[in-house]
Amino acid sequence: MKSATMLMTIIITIAALTGCAGTPRVIESKLSERAKGVFNEWKENDTLMPGESVLSINVSFKTHADDISYFYLESKKNPHGKPSYRVLVNIDGQPVVWTIQGARESKPVYNEAGKRIPDPEAGDGVLYILDKKLLISPGKHRVFFSLPDDGYFKDFEIYVQKGDENYLELKPVYHFLRPPLPRWIRSFKNEIDSFKAYYNAVCCAD
Repeated sequence: MKSATMLMTIIITIAALTGCAGTPRVIESKLSERAKGVFNEWKENDTLMPGESVLSINVSFKTHADDISYFYLESKKNPHGKPSYRVLVNIDGQPVVWTIQGARESKPVYNEAGKRIPDPEAGDGVLYILDKKLLISPGKHRVFFSLPDDGYFKDFEIYVQKGDENYLELKPVYHFLRPPLPRWIRSFKNEIDSFKAYYNAVCCAD
C-alpha cells in the first residue's frame, strides 16, 4: 500500500514538473516581444484624444516577510518579502515591466471571540500594490500578466470601451492552509495559487 502511494506521489510530482517546464520560456518570450504603439502610460498632463481610451490597471497581493521563511526549500533569490517586486504586463505584444515597492502590513488574525478571521491577508506580511493607467485604443486586446520572478502568468482577453471607464483588476487567490487548523483557510503565508482578472468588476478570467 505504501509503495502504491509513493508511486502515485512520484507520478503526480513528475506531471506537475512537466506542466511547469515551459513556463520560463513563455514568460521570456513575452518579455522579449517588441510591438510598439499599442499603449502609452498615462501621464498627469495627458489629454484623452478621439480614438483613445484609458485603461486603469490595479494589482495587489501580499507575501510573507523576507526574514520569515515558511518553506525550507525556498531560495534566497525568491522575491517574497523583498523591498520590490516585478510585474510584467504585455498587451498585444507590447511588454512593460513595473517594479513596485512593498510595505509592511499587519492585520488581526483572530476576532474578539478568539475565532480565526477568514481574511486570506490576515497576519504580518508585505503588501505590494500596482496602480497604473494606460492610453490605449478601444476594442479587443490580448493581455498577458505575469510575476516573472515567481514563474506565474495569466493570458486573457479584454474589450476596452471608449472613454476612461475601463478598470482591470487582478486579485490574488492564495493556497489553502492545511490542518491542524479546524478548517481550510486561504492565506498569503501559503503563497499565491493564481490571480482572478476582473474587468469593470466582472470576472473575465479565473
